[in-house]
Amino acid sequence: RGPMFRLAYQGGPLVEVFSPKGKDPTRRWALSGRVSREFDKAVRGFTYVVGGGHATKMVLPGSRTALGLQQPFLVVQVSVPAAAAFAFELAVNDADSGARRRLVFSTAFRDATSSTLHAQVPLPLLPRGVWLNLAIDVSDLLRAAWPGAAFGTIEGISIAPSCRLRNIFTLEAA
Repeated sequence: RGPMFRLAYQGGPLVEVFSPKGKDPTRRWALSGRVSREFDKAVRGFTYVVGGGHATKMVLPGSRTALGLQQPFLVVQVSVPAAAAFAFELAVNDADSGARRRLVFSTAFRDATSSTLHAQVPLPLLPRGVWLNLAIDVSDLLRAAWPGAAFGTIEGISIAPSCRLRNIFTLEAA
């Protein structure tokens, strides 16, 4: 079994990774804890609410396969409630070394740090209580955390509490 998006066309302007539309939008995700699909009047559509404690997560892919997303920009459409912690993680393949590195983003981090295989990225000024497009230049972050590293693919995404999730997609260019 190869990467999940291995056969998907990734040469267009964007690749949709997650949308709450359809019969079973989380069929490829591993869900744990309090994750629910709810109608949100503000966006006039369904969203996924990731709430509860530290054991609550949405993880893609849900199996041992990798995503294989080739576009370097990731956009997460999210709303984070006031006074709540929020975190998400990206597993990224380094094209040069082949190493799988983790970028961990959280409102709880105060300083950016990195070790050999993972980096912590603080989100101190993340707007609360509003819908936002959290756009991440994964390629630049990878080079900033590990000088000399080159973006290969996004291999995994993990969303932790507390947030409302609307869409996740990659972009060819910002």
